[in-house]
Amino acid sequence: LLEQKRSALITKAVTKGLKTNVPMKDSGIKELGEIPSHWTVCQFRRIISRVKDGTHGTFPRVGSGKPLLSAKNIFNDQLVISDNESMISNESHDIIVANGFPKKGDLLLTIVGSIGRSTIYEMDYPLSFQRSVLFLRLEDNIDTKFIKYFMDSKIFQHQLTMKSKVSAQGGVYQNDVISCYIVIPPKGEEKAISDFIHKRLMELDQLSSHIDEKIANLIEYRTTLI
Repeated sequence: LLEQKRSALITKAVTKGLKTNVPMKDSGIKELGEIPSHWTVCQFRRIISRVKDGTHGTFPRVGSGKPLLSAKNIFNDQLVISDNESMISNESHDIIVANGFPKKGDLLLTIVGSIGRSTIYEMDYPLSFQRSVLFLRLEDNIDTKFIKYFMDSKIFQHQLTMKSKVSAQGGVYQNDVISCYIVIPPKGEEKAISDFIHKRLMELDQLSSHIDEKIANLIEYRTTLI
């Protein structure tokens, strides 16, 4: 139920805003419905300065070197790197990241397998990724956190699902992603919405952790009782 509330919270905030008494207009997108009249609807490509996916090449694995990451490394809104990642040589790594992707502040989106998971890249240096991860670099005037939350919304996720169903590869391509429709509030409103979502999600995460702890204690008690 908390996961459902999390999803509903994000979707409502990024598509309707925080105020309840603003004039609304038809977005022209069936799944999106009405949005605040002063917001803009556009394709994702309109706010992206650069886009690229991970390597399509095949590189030999080695015992030590640099990790070659994939979609499995992106979950729970984070980039998670374990101690047993698949490793490639430093030379192979240099070939993959020669164009400087990904860069700190880029959006990372999984596009093969578990489609639609995302995170904001926080490293000061590029890491090597396979084709299953897409890098999106936004225009400077766009609030990255707001777009990250919009990518988590039911509206964006539904668009990805529909596009993946017509793909023979079990995934989506760059053009599928950047042709998705998004909404853009005014600059100040973008940040206010992303700040609001961040605060509420922290509260839900704390509540979820508390419930998980209770469940673990009940399981332990059950075992002891038996």
